[in-house]
Amino acid sequence: MARPIQPDVLSIQDLFSRDNSVHRVPRYQRDYAWKANDEVTDLFTDFEEAYSKYRDDNYFLGQIIVCPSEAVLPEVGKNKVFDLIDGQQRMTTLYLYFFEGLRLAYRQYEGEDAPAEWDQTEKWMLDKIKGSLRFPVPGEKGFFPVVVPASPGIPYLVDKVNDGEGNLEEFGGPTEQRLREASEYLAEAFSNLAAKESWPYVVSLLCWVASNVFLFRLETDSEDEALRHFLRLNDRGLGLDQVDIVKSFLFKNVEDSKELPHDTIDEQWHKASSIVMGARLKRLKNMTSLLKFMIGYRTGKFVSNSSSEFSKAWEPYTQKPSLAKTMVNELVPAANAVVDLSKGVGVSPVKYDPDLTRGTRERSATQQIEILVAADKFNPDTYAALLRVVEDRMLLSVWGPEPARDIEPRIHEWSQAVREKNNPDTTPDEVRQMARGWYDGQGFENFSRTALDYAFNEWSYTVQNHRGRILYALARINQVVNAAFDGTRLPLSQLMKSGAEGSSYHIDHIFPQAESQADHWIQSKELDKQLGNASRKDRRIHSIGNLSLLYRKDNLESSKELPNSEKKLAIYRGQNLVLPRALAGPSAGASNWSSSRFSKLRNEMTGDMSAWGEEAVITLQNLYRNILQFDMAHNLRIEHSFSDWLMPNP
Repeated sequence: MARPIQPDVLSIQDLFSRDNSVHRVPRYQRDYAWKANDEVTDLFTDFEEAYSKYRDDNYFLGQIIVCPSEAVLPEVGKNKVFDLIDGQQRMTTLYLYFFEGLRLAYRQYEGEDAPAEWDQTEKWMLDKIKGSLRFPVPGEKGFFPVVVPASPGIPYLVDKVNDGEGNLEEFGGPTEQRLREASEYLAEAFSNLAAKESWPYVVSLLCWVASNVFLFRLETDSEDEALRHFLRLNDRGLGLDQVDIVKSFLFKNVEDSKELPHDTIDEQWHKASSIVMGARLKRLKNMTSLLKFMIGYRTGKFVSNSSSEFSKAWEPYTQKPSLAKTMVNELVPAANAVVDLSKGVGVSPVKYDPDLTRGTRERSATQQIEILVAADKFNPDTYAALLRVVEDRMLLSVWGPEPARDIEPRIHEWSQAVREKNNPDTTPDEVRQMARGWYDGQGFENFSRTALDYAFNEWSYTVQNHRGRILYALARINQVVNAAFDGTRLPLSQLMKSGAEGSSYHIDHIFPQAESQADHWIQSKELDKQLGNASRKDRRIHSIGNLSLLYRKDNLESSKELPNSEKKLAIYRGQNLVLPRALAGPSAGASNWSSSRFSKLRNEMTGDMSAWGEEAVITLQNLYRNILQFDMAHNLRIEHSFSDWLMPNP
């Protein structure tokens, strides 16, 4: 019969001195993560506020879950060792809190210029706490802490409890850095508090925290039982980390052997965790995002990382040494890929043109990264094809009306299908064929038209976060058109460069924003019959159909000019981009262009800037949509009605 759960309610003083026990953070746990200017500060100020205002009350700090440890720690001798299954951050910070507070207090009271005499009751309590923070290492000189932090931080804390300063040149890494920053903050905070109040006040605060701050300590008979409680508590909203559970499965299920040593698991996990911290977007800077991608392309299913289903989904992939080894070996390459893709600089071993992910990076989309990470063995041509079709599918999703709840589950299906073809022999055509199925029953034509119409009707130059999307769309549209005429696909990075340099581009309003020109706006009489004759000018002139790319200096000169002014027409004729030239009228043709292509482009405009108004804006917006739709169709190798004149010259 299982032993009933009977959590102990312990003061901090009793917790540290309990049965000469040591609380150890298992190696599968994440690093020490509390930040000096965040959680550590909150803890210090909460204690001080509670003491100053409510010192007659008790303060409950939450719970910890522990189980007897199977680890062999020669330094602890006969002391009992417990693994901290939950509570690493609080226990480690509490330890540093008392270590730094007592170190400074004893220095003040027992130095040559001691400011005051000890209160003997308080000194008795602090002596007891001080003695419980460390113990002598059997048979050696030196001491060992009673709270053993995450494994990368052990040498640092051992050095500290032996009156060292923690040599970071020797003990570097995120855990050591945060331990040092927390220690330095606490030392400074205690010193500042003493300067504000007094050292006797600080001593009384330490005694109050030791005796009035309580934790619930749940001790289980085994790690399995502790982990079960961990999972149940997580489902009840206490925010425990599922990633730690996945790591625990690795250590629990894989025997420490030459084939896959536990040190290798620890090293690869720690390295991957450090790598993902360098991602461009905050939501990618943790192991949860990495493991979510990796389980997605394994299972093809959506698994929430906020419930125990996440760790349960991973358990089968850690049960056998061969599966666990595969998973561990993927960690670092996948972490590098996530970071590279977030920055648009490529994925090992394939480096690619950053243009191919510019749109999704502009929108801060991340789901598609799972698909791209799943294809790390593709050859460069196939990977480039994948990048193009994934970019387009995700842009149509985030631009259009497709709900995130619809696209999210499909990402995992697609990434699993890509993973099944993850080898150097997969061809670009195989990738394109797969991607054509990503548009379901609607097909690419209907899906893309709906999404682009939705986006182009929604976007407005007056909305700040729409401008980046408009700039990307205009840059890509001009890129496609110019390539059709001279075979040169200008880089998006060049077309989207908006600095002060002469070669940079800005967005120009074809019909000016200036209210002084409002009387010249031509509104469609046909649409007045359908929609009423209320002014639609502001909406139309800030829509993408009234916008064009111009050289920056030309934009400054053109911005207040009417579309039919000779000055504006001359500026548009002088551009290196084909589209602005075509807007300026038939005379913009040149001998090196294909006259038939130019005529077809002009026909699609049904007019030019000499007669500009609402109908011309709508027509240009539709042309923009068709050009962008053509480029996306071409990436899938689907025929499009514009292909006869937009296909690049051979």
